[in-house]
Amino acid sequence: MHRFAAPATAVRPAAASAMSVRWFADVTQDVPNMGDSITEGTIIEWAKEAGDYVSMDDVVCVIETDKVSVDVRAEHSGGPRARC
Repeated sequence: MHRFAAPATAVRPAAASAMSVRWFADVTQDVPNMGDSITEGTIIEWAKEAGDYVSMDDVVCVIETDKVSVDVRAEHSGGPRARC
């Protein structure tokens, strides 16, 4: 799993202020299905560092199992906060 800070809509305070506030949501990145018989894998490469901007469908990391290597792609745009 990988957490991203996904941008939400800007919200304006009730007061007539020109300042806008942005809220960010944590998003959990699911691992793609690798088959019924595969139960574990190892992250062999991080394609993005914590804090790098990620566009939707960018490769975030590569997971290797005893049978296959799988690219984990971002489901949302945003900035990864940390590696899990």
